[in-house]
Amino acid sequence: MRLTSSVWCNTGFFRRFAADFKLVRGLANQPQHFKKMPIDYPPVTGSSHWRRKVRTCFNCLDSNSDGCITREDWVATANRTVQFLSLDEKQADVILKQRLGIWERYVQSLRDDISAKMIEDEYVKESLSMVNQLSYRRELLPSIITVEFNAMDVDGDGRISKEEHAAFFYSIRAPVDASKRVFNVMDSNKAGFISMEEFAEGYMEYWLTEDPNNKYNMFFGPLVKM
Repeated sequence: MRLTSSVWCNTGFFRRFAADFKLVRGLANQPQHFKKMPIDYPPVTGSSHWRRKVRTCFNCLDSNSDGCITREDWVATANRTVQFLSLDEKQADVILKQRLGIWERYVQSLRDDISAKMIEDEYVKESLSMVNQLSYRRELLPSIITVEFNAMDVDGDGRISKEEHAAFFYSIRAPVDASKRVFNVMDSNKAGFISMEEFAEGYMEYWLTEDPNNKYNMFFGPLVKM
């Protein structure tokens, strides 16, 4: 039986989700409203457009363009964030731990060796398998998106500013001048910042949809060439 939003909300998982979601700094006492939950999206088929999006993400994370992603690449994204925002040593340490935590969690879901390299074809293949797993979709909001949001919300105020978003693009080697355009798309209510709900919607639409005209196609910057 396919889980619907109503079934989801009646599971023990939802109660745990409600507690874990408080990990989003600054939003613990604010109710969250999502248009769709991860399990409401149909299975990803792995279309050429979707694979292009995954390749774009891979290209952004492969900081030295050597054709593979390693722990050192995630260290590089942290260092570039620190450089862009002129952060102090204490802030830099927090950013580094967050970025390495994302890397280690992702790799450990695939293998035991967190020092391993990941090539592009493997990244695409494993990503396709992962996004269609019910366990992944159950953890997407309370764990994965929460961590990703916190990593971008450098000052911890529960919202992503224009400068923080630009820093994120700089950290993954996406054109900084494209950040403003993407920020404006994600800031759907034009409040001047990206909320958790807005970030989550963009993240899910990027990874769980295959529409070439989806407005969130540039979540990680301009798509790589076919």
